[in-house]
Amino acid sequence: MNPEEKAFEEMKALIRNNETTLSPDLIGVCQEALRKCKEEYCNGWTNRETWIFNLWINNEEPIYKYFLELANACMDKEYPTAMLASFMEEYIHNNIEGLWMKVGHEETYGLISDLFDSAIGRINFYEVAKNFMEE
Repeated sequence: MNPEEKAFEEMKALIRNNETTLSPDLIGVCQEALRKCKEEYCNGWTNRETWIFNLWINNEEPIYKYFLELANACMDKEYPTAMLASFMEEYIHNNIEGLWMKVGHEETYGLISDLFDSAIGRINFYEVAKNFMEE
């Protein structure tokens, strides 16, 4: 049970025991906030996009080896995790057109490009880099 779920369960127990009174509207707001947290939080990662990116770089051997070399090169730098995160983000931005060419068509480029940019903007590269450095 994550912290948000635990807090919500504790709040419900307090209400059941009449230890506090909350309006149904406030309870509804809390339930909606919990639902959104569950949607955003994905398999222990910040969000689904971050989780997918992490899976992708760890399951594609050439990319994994590339980032492993970068991680090793970053180890003696002042901020190795931040540097690796920056390299990861740069890699995606530099290679997104090639990825799109495999799946897209010229007439849908704008739409696919906007969707890719939106998804990429949600990736927590620092979180992925930190996990990668700890492996």
